[in-house]
Amino acid sequence: MKNTSAPDTGVLQQLLRDCENLSLCVKLGDVLQWKNGHLQQLGARLLLIADGRIAAMLPEADIPEDLPQVVHAIRPNAAMADFLSCTAAPGILEGHAHLFLSPHGDVTSVVDELHDRARVNAVMALRHGTFWLRDCGDPHGINLSIRNQSRTSTEPMPFIRACGAAIHRRKRYGKQLGIAVDTDQDLLSAARERIANGADDVKLVLSGIVNFEKAEVPGEAQFPVSAVRDVVTLAHDNGRRVIAHASGEAGCLVAADAGVDTIEHAYFVSPQTLDIMAAKRLTWLPTLAPVHAQWRDAERYGHSPAIRDSLRRILDGHAQRIAYAAEIGVCIAGGSDSGSPGVGHGSGAVDEFALLAEAGLGRMRAYAACSAPGAASLGFTQSLNACEGGAAADFLILSTSPLDDPSCLNTPRAIVRHGRLSAYIHEPARCGS
Repeated sequence: MKNTSAPDTGVLQQLLRDCENLSLCVKLGDVLQWKNGHLQQLGARLLLIADGRIAAMLPEADIPEDLPQVVHAIRPNAAMADFLSCTAAPGILEGHAHLFLSPHGDVTSVVDELHDRARVNAVMALRHGTFWLRDCGDPHGINLSIRNQSRTSTEPMPFIRACGAAIHRRKRYGKQLGIAVDTDQDLLSAARERIANGADDVKLVLSGIVNFEKAEVPGEAQFPVSAVRDVVTLAHDNGRRVIAHASGEAGCLVAADAGVDTIEHAYFVSPQTLDIMAAKRLTWLPTLAPVHAQWRDAERYGHSPAIRDSLRRILDGHAQRIAYAAEIGVCIAGGSDSGSPGVGHGSGAVDEFALLAEAGLGRMRAYAACSAPGAASLGFTQSLNACEGGAAADFLILSTSPLDDPSCLNTPRAIVRHGRLSAYIHEPARCGS
């Protein structure tokens, strides 16, 4: 970052005088920010951070070569971090996580151990750049506790939305994610209970899971459209959203007709149901990562060559539906189903970004799905305008732009969270040192 002429330090000096609680100055080679759904590339900037917010941004032309001395003379207690070779970027979204699960298959039924695991997984997700995380269910409601901890923890964690326990039909799929109900009226009562317990979202299980060998999701939807619509009305009246686990046309059609807020997975969804989703402005989380992990590591999971071929066909068909959905305007958000076998907390969200890009979104649209625009579509409101003057100081410092190399999100050079620099490789120097 070299200026062709010596800048006038008056602007910087005045800003420093105005920033009484200046805590951090960060020099960056480039800054990316989302603005009205579009990614802006601002170029080299100096960020002044005070009271956990970005107090000011200076362009390269206004940054003097003797910056440390200028800052030290006015704000001697401010820290200086030099990341001239790096890019500041908004965090990424994990829209579908199960924090209590281990992607390595480690099994425990002790609730305290599951709670400890969930907390560690949330911290790990942040270290991979995940700033927004939506937990989509566990039978113990651990995610509600972790969400509450995240709001007061001294250890940085993502912003978390939690649904408590998912709701499924008794003797149908979903026991590992929540609790069972017998009747449609029980479904409404269970949804009312979730809301009373403080859930951000109500999670319904409408189908089973993909049969890899037969490449299908058998069975009818677990609940009828009328019952699901009643839950949607109840949730919306109470400022909540409805999440629907659905794969196979039967479950997906019920979810779309009922107007749930997000449909998760939706393997084998028809173009006609995607048309309904587009018309109703529903959000789809395709969760490519768990099926991709089964295909990628088929031998590890004991799949025959025939099943591996079937997995590839499932993924290719899903990619075609994703491309069609993008073409007709379905809102797509990133969620990796982290905690599923082979899908890590944090790393799974990065994988989902890359897989969505390859599936027909391209990197720009995939990044939008897996960053602030996607987070906004799921109901998050925090730090959506990261790297903007006056915004909360919550951003990643990466070795390069994620549009050039999504894998850089797995190893941020630093994380600025609530105005504090952490997880950095090089210790920031005090101004004047």
